[in-house]
Amino acid sequence: MNIRKIITFTEDVHSEGGRPVDPPTRTAVVLAVIENPWAGQGFVADLLPGIDEVAPKLGELLAPRVVEALGAPVEAYGKAAIVGLDGEVEHGSALIHTLKFGDHFRRAANATTLLPAVEKRAAAGTVFDIPLKHITDATIRSHHQSIEVRVADAPRADEIVVGLAAAAQGRPRPGWRRCRRSGERTVSDMGGSDAGTRACVPASGAGAPVALSHEAHGDGPELVLLHGVGLDRRMWDRCLPALAARHRVTLVDLRGHGASPAAAAGVSLAELAADVGALLSGPTHVVGFSLGALVAQRLGLDRPELTASLTLVSSVAGRSEEERAAVARRQELAAQDFGASAWAAVDRWFSPAWRAQDPEPARQVLDTLLANDRASYLACYRVFATADTALWRWLPRIAAPTVAVTGERDPGSTPAMSHRLAERIPGARAVIVPGARHLLPLECPEELADVILTHTGSHNGSHGNRNGTHGSHNAIHGSRTGTHPGAPTGQESHRS
Repeated sequence: MNIRKIITFTEDVHSEGGRPVDPPTRTAVVLAVIENPWAGQGFVADLLPGIDEVAPKLGELLAPRVVEALGAPVEAYGKAAIVGLDGEVEHGSALIHTLKFGDHFRRAANATTLLPAVEKRAAAGTVFDIPLKHITDATIRSHHQSIEVRVADAPRADEIVVGLAAAAQGRPRPGWRRCRRSGERTVSDMGGSDAGTRACVPASGAGAPVALSHEAHGDGPELVLLHGVGLDRRMWDRCLPALAARHRVTLVDLRGHGASPAAAAGVSLAELAADVGALLSGPTHVVGFSLGALVAQRLGLDRPELTASLTLVSSVAGRSEEERAAVARRQELAAQDFGASAWAAVDRWFSPAWRAQDPEPARQVLDTLLANDRASYLACYRVFATADTALWRWLPRIAAPTVAVTGERDPGSTPAMSHRLAERIPGARAVIVPGARHLLPLECPEELADVILTHTGSHNGSHGNRNGTHGSHNAIHGSRTGTHPGAPTGQESHRS
């Protein structure tokens, strides 16, 4: 394969229709200008040797580049091939319409749908549009979009321009629109009553929030608890007595979990956060564990008026390439062997010593994992596996007082990640629980409740006590950005 050049660019839209787009939408494109292996040969009956030689290399080359350029989880994608005048359209189609090319992009994007495409025969400098559709559900109309591309000096007569495009979201402002074209989903298909009306899906595939199954306990300032992927609100049972003594505590089952409605393929973090936001009536202390911590962060960005504070428990943040690869392997295992995936999670979360001393939590967690609706679990696990990348650039906009807490021995939500959150979110601090693993609400409920109550200003009935320590704080290492990791957690950080 002979490559003349590779072109990479991104487009960020800050305004659409005279209205601001916040956060801006981003689309990335990577193009390879290559020598056409069949140029000038006339009709070639068997293109397979050239396909086998070129297509896999192109896919392997371009897919990681476009994902890296996007810098966020891919929600929509597409491809293109523009053939120079000494070739024929089929030469471009042959290279991009093979799984040997497209599967590289599907794997990199955690996608399942076929890539939409454009192919044409044209001279250098021709303008063309790369179409994009949602990566897991091509019927999500909000993600039907395109990006215009032109390469001034390509393709030359003996070249092909092969391109991939990726978007981190749907169109900037798709809104709700009635569509009269055949093949659209009807309102009745989506739970409405007008069987003759057709509908499009709004941005990020997000419709109206779903009603979450929940329960409330106690009295006092509002506090909501959000569980992790594959679990449900029962994971907070050991923390509940201490928290409900100081707060009105609402425990929820996130979409796709417990007694709440199922999650569809392509569900987004924005949708999960909107579900929680619809449940809250005013400023609330939001405590999220793992996936729930990502939901809490998105809620803090989308609905700052509802977030009195954020406590991010065992949260991932800024995963490295190796960490992203590890979570992708777990996602693949869950799709292939759900039972083995559940057992592996229990082995990862519970130390042998803990299971020997207190076996009941491990059994309960395993039972909860195995009871999941598998399609909902996989849809939500995809959010957990990818959403921290998209959140990263927006974390400095979180205005709520924030603490990030994790276990010293948590292999997935590492202490380094909590410190990254403390550095990225203005005024935030990190708390590391010595010797603990991932499931702090089960392994160290008293210590975790202590951190939460101190952060919400409700410890022992105090409001805003920023100087003292109490109880198990002597066993917990806390830090604010720019302070020594041994600073006591009772010293609340002030926002500047």
